[in-house]
Amino acid sequence: MRYSNKYKQSRECIVRNIPTVIINTPIVEEGIDIKRVRPHAFFTSLAQSAAFNQSISGAQVVNLPVFDVTLTYDAVHYTNLGNEMIFDIIKEYL
Repeated sequence: MRYSNKYKQSRECIVRNIPTVIINTPIVEEGIDIKRVRPHAFFTSLAQSAAFNQSISGAQVVNLPVFDVTLTYDAVHYTNLGNEMIFDIIKEYL
């Protein structure tokens, strides 16, 4: 994934005018034992997306712990336990 500087600047303009909390996508290790196999690029994209979110000046970025099969069943969607964990972490920002 590649975002232009103009795109990043437009996000930072929004953040300057509106208090913003970004919930980073949880990182999932490539060796996770899930039914739907994800390509290597999927996992590197997670890291790149997280780095992009971190680079947005002025936003509060909430980083989540590495997710395993108890927290995500397909590396994209979250189990009930995963959703509860996300809520417990972000509720202080609400």
